Amino acid sequence: LLFMSSPIVAGTVVYIYGLSDILSTALVLAALLLLVRRPDPGIPLQALAITLFILALGAKQSAFILPLLVAAWDLFVGGPGGLKKRIRIYIPLALVVCVYLVTRMLLFGGIGDLEGGTAVRQAGSYAGLQGVVILSYLKLLFIPVGLTIDHLPVAGAYPLWMRLAAWAFVAALSLGALWAGLKSVSSPLRRLLGLGWSIFFIVLLPTSSVMPTVDLMVERRAYAASVGVFVCLAGLLWHLARKSRSWRIVFLAVAASAVLAQSAVTWHRHAVYGSPEILWREALARNPMNRRALSNLGTYYSRAQRWDDAIAAFEKILSNNPDDGPILTKLAYIYAHPAYAGRDDKKALEYFDRGLSLYPKNHLAYFNKAIILIRTERLAEAEESLRRTVALSP
Repeated sequence: LLFMSSPIVAGTVVYIYGLSDILSTALVLAALLLLVRRPDPGIPLQALAITLFILALGAKQSAFILPLLVAAWDLFVGGPGGLKKRIRIYIPLALVVCVYLVTRMLLFGGIGDLEGGTAVRQAGSYAGLQGVVILSYLKLLFIPVGLTIDHLPVAGAYPLWMRLAAWAFVAALSLGALWAGLKSVSSPLRRLLGLGWSIFFIVLLPTSSVMPTVDLMVERRAYAASVGVFVCLAGLLWHLARKSRSWRIVFLAVAASAVLAQSAVTWHRHAVYGSPEILWREALARNPMNRRALSNLGTYYSRAQRWDDAIAAFEKILSNNPDDGPILTKLAYIYAHPAYAGRDDKKALEYFDRGLSLYPKNHLAYFNKAIILIRTERLAEAEESLRRTVALSP
C-alpha cells in the first residue's frame, strides 16, 4: 500500500511515457520472484524467468540489472555462500545481457539515450551530479515536496562540495549494505535493510552512473527503485512490531496514516497531470527558463487558441536563445493561422525563413510557408518551397 500510494510514482502511472517503466518493472519483478523463491527453481521456471527477462529488455533497456538483483537477493538472504551455489542461475542471465548489448550495439550503434543525440550530457558531468540525484529520489519518497514532471536543475544549484558529499554518503550506504550482506553474523533486520538499499541503488545504476541521458533527473526512474525503499520500511516496521502487541498497533496506525497522507498527495498529483497548463507551470515554478516547459506550455496555448499566451511563452525562450529554430517556426505558425486576429503573413514568412535557416530539415515548415506564398500569389517561390517539402518527405 505504501508503494501504491507513493506520490512520486503517480507520474509514472498517469503519464503515457511511463508505461514502459511499469511493464519493465512488472516483468523484472516476476522473473526475480521465479528465480529466488527456491534455491533451485528448475529448468521450466528458469526458462520462464529468462523469457520474462527478454520481454523486460524489450520494454526498457535498463532491465539488464536483473542479474544484479538476483545476486543481491542471494547475498542478503542466503549469505555469501549462497552466491557460489547459484552460479548456474547467473550464467544464463549474463549471457542474455551480453547478447542483448551486442545486438543493440550492432543494430543501433550504442547503448543509452541514443534518441537524445547532441542533447545527451557529457558522461563526467552527468555522473558527478547523480549522487545528488539519487538522494533527491530518496528524499522525494519520504517527503514528496517539489515533485514535477521536469526536474531541470538551475545552473550552479549543486556546487562541487555538495556533489562530492552526496556521492560520499551514497558510497557509505552502499558499503554498509555490502558489509551487512558479507558478514555471516548480521541480524535479519540489517540484512533486510541492506537488501532494500541494494535494490534501490542497483535499479538506479543504469540512469544514475556514467551512462548519460538528456535528463539528469526524472521521477519515473524511481518507480522500480522505490521497491527497495519500501522493502526497508516493511522490514523496519516488522522488526519494531515484534516487540509487543501495543507497539504493533502503534506502528500499524503509523503505516495507515502514512498511506492516507500519501494518497492525498497522490490524488493531487493526478489532478496536476490532468491539466497540461498546471503541469508545465509547475515545472516553470522550479526553473522559469525551462525551455521544454515553456515550449510545451506555448504549444498547449496554441492548440487552445490562446495566441497571446503562446507568443509570450515562445518569445521568452527566444530571449534566452534567439537562434532556436523550432521555436521560430512555432511563432510562424501562429502568425499564419487564420483564427489569429493579429495574423500577419509577412511576419510569418520572416519567422519561417529564420527557423528554416537554422533547422532546414523541417518539411512541414516548408509546406506551410508554401501555403502563405500561394495566398500572397508568390507562386514561383511557393513551387520551390513545395519541391523542398517533397525532397525532405517523399
